[in-house]
Amino acid sequence: MHPRALFLTVCAGTAFGSACAYTLNLVFQITVVGLDPLRLVLVGTVLETVYLLAQVPMGLVADHRGRRLPVLLGVFLTGGGTVLQGAAPTFAATLAGTALWGVGAACFDGAFEAWAADELGEDAVGAALTRGAQLAQASAVAGMLAATGLATVLPALPLLAGGTVWLVLGVVLLTAMRSTYRGPAGRPAWHLRAAFRSRRLRLVTWATLFVALGREGFDRLSTGHLLSLTPGDGTVWIGALAIATTLVSIPLTRLLRRARLSWTVAAQTAAMLAFALSGTLPAAAATATLAGALRAAADPLWTTWLVRETTPANRATVLSAVGMAGALGEITGGPPAGWLGTRFSVARALLACAVVTAPAVAFLAGLRAGRRARPTQR
Repeated sequence: MHPRALFLTVCAGTAFGSACAYTLNLVFQITVVGLDPLRLVLVGTVLETVYLLAQVPMGLVADHRGRRLPVLLGVFLTGGGTVLQGAAPTFAATLAGTALWGVGAACFDGAFEAWAADELGEDAVGAALTRGAQLAQASAVAGMLAATGLATVLPALPLLAGGTVWLVLGVVLLTAMRSTYRGPAGRPAWHLRAAFRSRRLRLVTWATLFVALGREGFDRLSTGHLLSLTPGDGTVWIGALAIATTLVSIPLTRLLRRARLSWTVAAQTAAMLAFALSGTLPAAAATATLAGALRAAADPLWTTWLVRETTPANRATVLSAVGMAGALGEITGGPPAGWLGTRFSVARALLACAVVTAPAVAFLAGLRAGRRARPTQR
């Protein structure tokens, strides 16, 4: 299979599997597993902790031993962890499955994008990332529809089905994925230190940290806020809202493909503030949709920017290191948000999440102060 076709297939498949499994996962954890706001955030903290610990080691493996092994491990571990969460709806199994999912995400993230850049070339990968994001968003809609339908039969079915899709993709990659990349000579740590001498990379890393400080609490608590405003069974409402968010993100991804990162983060922060202050279902639905769509549209912008600022020798490691900053932010910001939600109110916790995101805009605005220097191969 041609690398571009395989890349787009994986984008579509992983998006469908993830949307099927995790669109209603928080509803499942609240209504079936019985988690309160603090334990909801603790589950997210476990996810981000294992992700943090595994990110850079797996990035180094991808840069110095090849991209294929981390990608395969990531797909199989994500699938296994997802199936476990659906098969055993207990707090302990949720933690264990989430931990497997976190390690899998650390293996896959960075390595897969680095593989795409290697096989497609730096000049073509930006367009492929945008196309892959749009295809993933469309596939996610199908996954959300599947999740909503399956959840009405049995709440655990979306997790079981989504995890199975990831496992099937692992088999496909096992037979079809080839990699032409060969790791560079020299010590891995040297390549990482050399990369982060760039002021621009440091600014983006700080911005990632502040975005993540607010993201974990917002993601974990926004469903509860919506459920509090939703009449009757919230499953269908939450599923419909997730579909609406993805449908909005498809044209928005194309519209913002050349936008500045600072603009997208500023707009996303404003939408988060409006959501936290919303007291009616229409207002909450509209602002939640906007915040989610802006985040999805910004994802290929972040990745394309990082690919262009790095070399093949350090690309996966830098992507992992920036992801590690995100994980650290989510670990740091999640528990306080959960405590605020439990001690005071979910709305106040969501407001705090939006406020701590704001400094990221200033860091990203600093990118305009300097011109990008073309990285050289080490």
